[in-house]
This record gives sequence, structure tokens and C-alpha cells, in this order.
Amino acid sequence: MVGFLLLVARPVRFGSDRKKTSLPSRTVNYTLMSNPLGNVAEDPKIILLYVKTRYQPVIEKLSTLRGCPEVKCRLTTNQVYLPNSSAVMFAANFLRLTTPPPRHKDQVWILHNHESPQRHWVGKRSIWLPSWKNVFNWTFDYRTDSDIPAPYGVLQARNDTIDKDYSAIFKQKKGTIAWMVSNCAGDSKRMDYVKDLMKYVQIDIYGACGNLKCPRSDDLACFQMLSSKYKFYLSFENAFCKDYITEKFFTFYELDFILITRGGVDYTKHAENNTYINAMDFESAERLADFVKHLANNETEYTGFLKRKDKYKAVYEEYVFKENAFSVRRAYRMEAQGMCEVCRRLWDVEKYRKHYDDITTWFNKGTCYLPP
Repeated sequence: MVGFLLLVARPVRFGSDRKKTSLPSRTVNYTLMSNPLGNVAEDPKIILLYVKTRYQPVIEKLSTLRGCPEVKCRLTTNQVYLPNSSAVMFAANFLRLTTPPPRHKDQVWILHNHESPQRHWVGKRSIWLPSWKNVFNWTFDYRTDSDIPAPYGVLQARNDTIDKDYSAIFKQKKGTIAWMVSNCAGDSKRMDYVKDLMKYVQIDIYGACGNLKCPRSDDLACFQMLSSKYKFYLSFENAFCKDYITEKFFTFYELDFILITRGGVDYTKHAENNTYINAMDFESAERLADFVKHLANNETEYTGFLKRKDKYKAVYEEYVFKENAFSVRRAYRMEAQGMCEVCRRLWDVEKYRKHYDDITTWFNKGTCYLPP
């Protein structure tokens, strides 16, 4: 499988103490990187993805960083660069090595994670082995208390105005609620909740957990179909965890329907009220269904949600996985800014020197819980 990354045309802004940068709208083919020897001559800080996630592409040579190509850091997945790397990253969910690789002087080892610590894999990866517990210096995680926070996405206020015929959008929709899902389990018990909700309102389920299909190889066509046909979409997380708000929210936020959320995050910290519906604000699935049906039959109130929502845009990165030159699926994350932050710290590493005596203590610090 060959990985490609498409940087969506949505600007990512860094903090005020750093240069403001916009991600370019272009596809980066990681097989066409610049000569690694030339990059080494520049004496950059090398960031090695020693154990990468499924969605990160293979980078055999040395690549400039996507969000900040001007900085003196290079990114690679090629383990031959281990002795020369300033930072070595290990994706927690894919780390299955009994013992760590050789560690070289002054390296910063970083635990990378983008998954909620659910029961199906907690305790079953290498970070719970004694040999791995005390090797990490920094964390790179969706959690806001990580050393380098890397959320799935963010919302930004628009500088432009959206011009739409909201009445026409409302009238063309024939479906009520859609849900696209492939993981039928999860600690959030979302399938149980959906089955309860379906007693009171129609829900069309796409993917492995339903009887309708929408190929993952063509997300854009799926999104357009869902947006034109349905008035609501379920943005239900597979776990209830602090800060765990995933692509299920950001990739669908800008479409012409209202998201119904359900998760452990405080959504008011991420989006304006009355631009989405939080299932947890209702005492039962039946009460949620009553409100959904009310909005579905009230054009003024329904389009009010869409108008408020269109004041914002979602910012994230799209990773396209290809097999035999064909797209097979996509993933959505926001890592370019985090990698730039890693680079910035590496050039001032003494200021950020840190060590975790037991990474599992941080990882399992009670950020997740079972839904009420």
C-alpha cells in the first residue's frame, strides 16, 4: 500500500509566537522527495516515525515538514536514520515490539497516539511492558494535556460569507437521519443508543453496521449524497473520553445537514451552540427524536442551524490511501501543526526536557468513562 497525503485548502494558523502558515492545497507524493544527502548536508533535525500509524505514508527519504517546509527539520519513516534522528516517534496503537530499539545520545522519544484508550487494546500493546514504560519524553496526542496536542480538527470563523438558498436546501431533503459507520462495537454503546432512537425516528445506516453502502474510496461522492438527501447526521464517537472529538465531527460539520453528536467531550468548547445537536442534552432517545422531528418540519428553525453553522469552516488534513494506484480509503487528522511544534522544540530542547517514569500512568489517567 502506498500512502498519499492531500492537504485540504483550509488554512491552519499557528500560535502568535510562531510564523503564521497556510497549508497548501496540493497532493504530496512522498515517493518524489528531495535528495536525502542534500538535506543531511543542511544539518537538519530529523524526526523519525519509527512506528507509524496506518494513515501516515511511508517516507523512505527525508521530507520537509508539510505545515512548515521552511524549518530545518526533516521527516522520515526509514529506520536507517535512527542513529541520526533527534526525535523518534512511536504510535501507541501499532507498537508491538517487545524491547525498544537502540537509543542514541540526546534523542527525544515521543509517544504518538490518536486513538481513545478503549478496553479492546489497552494493556495489549508494548507501552504496557516494563521495557517501554519509562522511555518516553513527550506525548503527541489528541488530548489537550499532551506535550504536543494534535486534535483531529478545529473550527475557524470564516472571513467570507456563504451565499446559499437555504429554503431550497431544506425542501430537497427527503431523508431524516443518516449514519455511516463500520465499527459496530465500542465502549460508548452507540449501537444500543441508535437502536433505541430508531424506535421513534427513521435512521438510514451506511457501512458494515447497516444495509446501505457508500464506498470509502469515494468519500466526496458519499458526502455530497448524504448532504443533499438527509436533514441530520449522527456524529457518535466510539468512546466517551475527555478531548476525544474525532473526524466524525469535523469532516461533516460543513455539509448541509445538522450534526447530532454523542461523546464525552464538551462540545461547547469546539462549536457554537445551535449549530449542532448534542444527544447528551436530552433525557432519553425518545426526547431527542421529538426534537429532531420538530426541526425536520420547521424550515425556519432548521435553516437557522445551517446559517449559524456556515459562519465557520473546518480545518483538518486528508490522508488518501492507495492500492495499485486506486484510492481505497481516507483518514482525517490534523498533524502538520503538531510536527512543526516538535521541530520548534527540538531546536530549543533544553527548555522542554522532560521524562515520563511510567507512560501508562499518563495514558490511563481516567480520561475515559462509560456513558450514563
